[in-house]
Amino acid sequence: MDLLKQQPTHKHRLSLVVGQSECKACSLHTEADHFYHCSTCNVSFHKECTEYSLIIPTHPYHPRHPLKIRTRKSEDVVEDCLWCKRNMGYIFYHCSVCNLNIHLFCASQAHLVFTLDPGEKHDHPLTIFPRRMDFTCNLCGFYGDWFPIYACIKCDFMVHKDCLDLPSIIRISCHEHRLSRRLSLPLEEWSCGICHTLVDSMYGAFSCSTKDCSYVVHTRCATLDVVWDKRELEGIPEAVDELKDVYPYEVIDGNIIKHFSHEHYLRLVPNEDSNGFIDRTRCCQACCFPIQCDNFYNCDHYKDCSFSLHEKCANLPRRRWSTLHPHPLSLKADDITFSYSTRRGFYFCSTCTRFSCGFRYVCEEDTCRFVADVRCASIPESLNHKSHPHPMFISLRNRGEMTCVTCGKASSIALYCLQCPFFMCFKCSTIPDKFLYMYDGDEYALTLCCGEEEEEDVKGQYWCFICEKKVDPKKWFYVGDHSGGTLHTTCVLGSSSYAKPGRAMINHGSDEKEFEIISNNEDSRPLCCMCDRHCPDSVAFKQEDNIYCSSDCLSIQNLD
Repeated sequence: MDLLKQQPTHKHRLSLVVGQSECKACSLHTEADHFYHCSTCNVSFHKECTEYSLIIPTHPYHPRHPLKIRTRKSEDVVEDCLWCKRNMGYIFYHCSVCNLNIHLFCASQAHLVFTLDPGEKHDHPLTIFPRRMDFTCNLCGFYGDWFPIYACIKCDFMVHKDCLDLPSIIRISCHEHRLSRRLSLPLEEWSCGICHTLVDSMYGAFSCSTKDCSYVVHTRCATLDVVWDKRELEGIPEAVDELKDVYPYEVIDGNIIKHFSHEHYLRLVPNEDSNGFIDRTRCCQACCFPIQCDNFYNCDHYKDCSFSLHEKCANLPRRRWSTLHPHPLSLKADDITFSYSTRRGFYFCSTCTRFSCGFRYVCEEDTCRFVADVRCASIPESLNHKSHPHPMFISLRNRGEMTCVTCGKASSIALYCLQCPFFMCFKCSTIPDKFLYMYDGDEYALTLCCGEEEEEDVKGQYWCFICEKKVDPKKWFYVGDHSGGTLHTTCVLGSSSYAKPGRAMINHGSDEKEFEIISNNEDSRPLCCMCDRHCPDSVAFKQEDNIYCSSDCLSIQNLD
């Protein structure tokens, strides 16, 4: 191998260097243990990317037209590589007739793969099919225009090149058991557990490895980044892969438990026995919602400690899989700190984006920043909501911008309907159906109304009991169970319904600012120093001597 070399499109001499680096020509990382380097420009090249021809009259991957060298300009927008589907680098081969590109490295003779052994995926060797065409892949079952393609010349078998690397056994976040790849399924009707459309039994798919479980998913759905952690589990004992059952509490005696999140014993208080026993201004430490209509656990040191949990929140698993995320999640209840974050004492849910101080589910991977509040993490993959006649599913295949029909805001993850164009964001889907609202020391039982579609359903003009402004009858609002009064959902819940009193910190650069979340239960509500309005929510934010009505106003101040 030459110690010095001239690259055709580079003006300086290159030196052979031991090691690995990113190639300037194709932008791919060098796999060999040496590369050519320009000390003047501080750029590196694959060996193959210094030995290319300026034109290839006939290439096996594209024999119909010649491929010519093209140098990319900074403003150019070019197609990805025909072979490996990755972004193009600075120099590449281009077909001007078909407008397709191939990396220098992918086009090199050393990289050509004409025939390969597919192993257990097929009985015969497969050969490259040098034409882009519409077909149905035997391994993934998807139909479309695709390249590269490998075909069996002995039988009717064609596959995507990428599908030859499909795993054999995997674990996805939407199912409790492992899944095994199948070349075909028994001849009957199957529905994909992720996209909920038909699975063709003639083609490959993933199915549950557990006896008597009929869960099936498309191959492409099962290998989505949002549900699969990219681990091949073939050869790994199942016990190593499964989440251990870690109970959230220890039963001490009858209705008394020791919960992992609190230093004192907690006593179960049935709802029918709670009248007059607990201050209704208390909130559940997990979900941050008031202790209202359900059974709850109360700290045995009631007079000195205000810790309370809804019974269902006390039973939240400490580790779980969630359809929202491909990695296992752990329930955290201690002081909210993140090593990668500029915040302490609160967080923003990755799913609904709400400001929250409650318990949260955090990804167990060190490099992953996913965090979800307990309400979002507990939403099932399929949900029946009173606002819509059909079941809704969590969007997994399509994570583009979807507009919520309720609030009109765009969201990258939402619940969608298979039967009609209906999307609902997680913030709206977790608005409580029943709510007990405190006003001037009185309790008002409220029920969510999801809009009145028909004109005859609207009985005059509606006004909000709290802000005294008009209520749009076609939007969601609360109705008093006994009074019949109407209230905006935002007036009832506020912008900080997931906050609870305590201290927190936000850090911008070298400037660390501490603030306090305070109760706002007095008849006289303080003025926000940012927007100059009365603080409407059950909590407010105090920084030094200034009061802010919401996390938004506080953030604006700290970003100045």
